[in-house]
Order: sequence, then structure tokens, then C-alpha cells
Amino acid sequence: LTQEQVMKGVAVLPVDYEIEYICRGNRVIVGPKVRKCLPDGTWTDLTQHSRCLLPCARMWTSLENGRVSAWPLGPAVEGTVLQYSCQPGFFLVGRNTTHCTKVGKWDSPKPVCHCEYCTVCVSQHHMKKMHILIEKEFTNCIYQLICRNSQEQPGTASTYFPGSGPPADQTVVIQEFRFLSQKLFVSVSVFAGLGILLGIICLTFNIYNSNVRYIQNSQPYLNNMTAVGCMMALAAVFPLGMDGLHVRRSQFPVVCQFRLWLLGLGFSLAYGSMFTKIWWVHTVFTKKDEKKDKRKQHLEPWKLYATVGVLLVIDVLSLMIWQIVDPLHITVEKFTKEAPKGDLDVLIEPLLEHCSSEKMNTWLGVVYGYKGLLLLLGIFLAYETKSVSTEKINDHRAVGMAIYNVSVLCMITAPVTMILSSKQDASFAFASLAIVFSVYITLVVLFVPKMRRLITRGEWQSDQQETMKTGSSTNNNDEEKSRQLERENKELQKIIQEKEERVSELRNQLSPPLPAIHNDPKSLLPPPGYISRNNCHASRLQLLYK
Repeated sequence: LTQEQVMKGVAVLPVDYEIEYICRGNRVIVGPKVRKCLPDGTWTDLTQHSRCLLPCARMWTSLENGRVSAWPLGPAVEGTVLQYSCQPGFFLVGRNTTHCTKVGKWDSPKPVCHCEYCTVCVSQHHMKKMHILIEKEFTNCIYQLICRNSQEQPGTASTYFPGSGPPADQTVVIQEFRFLSQKLFVSVSVFAGLGILLGIICLTFNIYNSNVRYIQNSQPYLNNMTAVGCMMALAAVFPLGMDGLHVRRSQFPVVCQFRLWLLGLGFSLAYGSMFTKIWWVHTVFTKKDEKKDKRKQHLEPWKLYATVGVLLVIDVLSLMIWQIVDPLHITVEKFTKEAPKGDLDVLIEPLLEHCSSEKMNTWLGVVYGYKGLLLLLGIFLAYETKSVSTEKINDHRAVGMAIYNVSVLCMITAPVTMILSSKQDASFAFASLAIVFSVYITLVVLFVPKMRRLITRGEWQSDQQETMKTGSSTNNNDEEKSRQLERENKELQKIIQEKEERVSELRNQLSPPLPAIHNDPKSLLPPPGYISRNNCHASRLQLLYK
């Protein structure tokens, strides 16, 4: 405790308030276990530090036919040094000092005290009474030397205990937690951090150039959602690799919540925005002939945003129900006991911490089923719209390619991580690298071509700037088109007038003649230019069918 912590404690806690230190796991407390608040604003035994250290095996603290001195006094924990010495008549085999390491193990095997000489020669004749000799004179003494003062009898041999000492009365079981490889965690974290930096660059680029026509035709707000979702998915890599080595056991459920929410919401934003684009293209451009008029309708962005919002709300509601009904908590998986090398009296029981709930498989089945259907539907829509060309969403082909990659990686990673859940390194590597690769592919496919186009072609002007730049040419084109349409209109009016005159003339000719008033035979002749039904003049055909 520092002096500032002490003063804060006095300001809040009453006098005679006691605090007790409790160590996590199989660690033991070294130093004062209980401290009491004194009236002068200090704690008892403030000069002595309290630490939680791993204990080393106690069998090293005793030596048959010898003495053991420990420094410092107290339990054998990290930093304890033992010195060994043998009683008269015995000699030490092994190191005379040993140190307790940070991992709770001694840095050297336990030494033994051997007899300098035997008072009785152990021959074949004495084998029957060897247990009496062991009880009286050679208790726990290892026989390795042959009697020096007696002649060896045929068939005799030295007798000794196997191992480094007498067997223990019971097997000591030490529980050890398995932690994620720190080299793997740091390596993946570096890639995730670079991916977040790439996402920030893409998001900044898209926002800064949102007025450019080429960027506007790609629905920049949906691309912004994709970039934000990718960064959230990459941020989930950090809590995914945290375990008991980084956080306390009481804080582990919070880490579990961060994993779930960051990955779920990040997937909904990133994949949901791409799915919305490809769904709209399929809806509008793959209709039947009688519904083609809808293609000319103006694209309403709020419908796209509403679709992403619906997908996001579904995820939020499902995750909230999950955490209210069956919240995540820490569970410990126990593995088969293992025998360490060089120690026959100790067994190691590996333990592994997991984020789990009572009905974990049911919830995962619901989430994976819903996400899997979205992935399959996205693949189908991307395949159906691969040949569609539209300017309203000019990057739908890149979106389809990103959907292919994300869907394949997700559908492979989900079952594999469930199978490898007991292997912390393999499970983390598979899940985190799948997230990193999916995000990198999505960002590169969606944003890098836009950057390249704007840089190489110089299309940095906004709509207003382009209008000001090309305003005169646009006006000239409009005037020319207007004059051309007027000329065509006048020509068509003339043609229509000629046709109407010709039609009226033909009608007059086809009408029945008026009754004759006099009997002049010339009056019975048809008038000049008359065309009867049986006599058509060829000169009229060209005008009639002009």
C-alpha cells in the first residue's frame, strides 16, 4: 500500500476496520494476511509487504539423515533458498543449495545423504532380516556402497530405493492453469492494430471524399458502416486473447461480454451493409419485364439504412435476451493429470478457463443458424448479380467478392473453433486470423480501388465543382439539342399537313358523284386526276407511302 492509498482508506474506512488478503488459486500469502486501520491513519504492519506467491514442493524442506535451513523463514515460496547438510557418517549427493522459482518449482533435484560405510554386510544370508536392519540401523538409508571390511558373498548385491528418495505417503496433485502463448497473442494483436489503422484511413478517405460523384454512387454511408464494423471486429481480437494471465478471475466475465458484443455488432455492421447493397441490386435489376419500370425509380437511401438497422436491432435483441436469461460466466475445464519429468511423487492437473453459460450450445446454435442463413443468402445474391451493371451502386461487384471471402472464412472457422476449444493456442489462432483476414480483404476490396481511381484519374471534384467546371459545355449541348428538336418538329408538322391534305383529297375522290343535271356525255367522264378503285396512278404511290 502506498501512502496515498492509505490516506484514501482512512478517509473512507472507519478506525479498527480490518482488511484480509486472499490469494487466487493455489498461491499462498507471504506477509501480513490481515491489516487493521489505526487511529493515526495508518495500517498495522505497513512496512511489511503482502504478496501472493506460488509454493514449491514441501518434500524439499526435509532431508533424511541431514539438516535443511531455509532463508527467509516461512513457507517455501518464490525466492526461498534452501541449504542442505548431512549428519556425521553421511555424505551429501547433489547440490547443497536450491532455489524456489516463479513457477513453483525448485531449480535442482533434491539431494540425498548416503552412508559413508555399512556396519553390516548385506549378503544373501542377511536378506531375510533386512527389514529388521532397516528399522534399527538403516532407516530410509539408500544402499549403494558394498561393504568395505567384509568379503562379498556369492549372490549378494547392494539394495537401494528407486528414485531420489523414499516414496511419499501420497501423491501430491498440483493444479496449473493453461494460458495462451504470449508470442501468438502479441503477433495477432499487431496485425489487428494495423487493421484498425487501415480502417481509420479508409473511413477518413470515404468521409472526406463523400461529395465526389464516384464515391456518392457507391453509397458512402453504407461503406462507412462497413469500415466501422470491421474495426469493431478487429477490436474483439484483444479480449479474445485475454485470460487469467492478464485479468483477475472476477473481471473475466466482463472480458467475455466484450468478446461477444464487439464481434456480434461488428459483424452486423460490416456484413449487414454489404448484404443490403447486394440485396437492393438483386431486387431492382433481376425483376420480370412487367416490373422493369421500377429500375428507373430514384434510389432512396433511407431504405438501405433501415435494412441495416433491422439487422442490427435483431442482433442487439438476441444478445440482450441471451445475457439476461443465461449470462456468460467463467468455467474451468480439467484435463487428465500429467506426471512431470524427474518427480515421481507429484502429478500436474492442467486447467483451462472458458467463457460459457448453462445452455451455451443452444444459444450458439441459434446465432450460428441466423448468421449462416445470411451468409448463404449473401452468396446467392452475389452470384445472381455478378453480371448486373448499375451506376447507383457502382461497387456491388466488389461487395460480392468481399461477401464470398467473408462467408467462406466464417463457415469454416465457426465449427473448427468449437472442435478446438480445448486447445487454447489453436482455437485463438484460427478465430483471430479468420477475423483479421476477413477484415483486410473487405477493406482492400472495397476502398483501395476507389483510392486508386481518384488518384490516377484525378476525380477529386465534387458535384458543384464539376457543374461549375462543365456548366458552359452543358448549356451549349442543351441549346443544340433544343434547336435540333425544333427543326425535327417543324419537318414533322409539314409532313403531317401534307398527309392530311392528301387524305382529304382521296376521300373526296372516293365519295359518290352528284346526280347529273343534263345529258352531256362528257360529264360522265371522271375528272382529271381521279383515281378509281381499278385504276391507280403510279405517280401517287410515292407520296402516299412517303
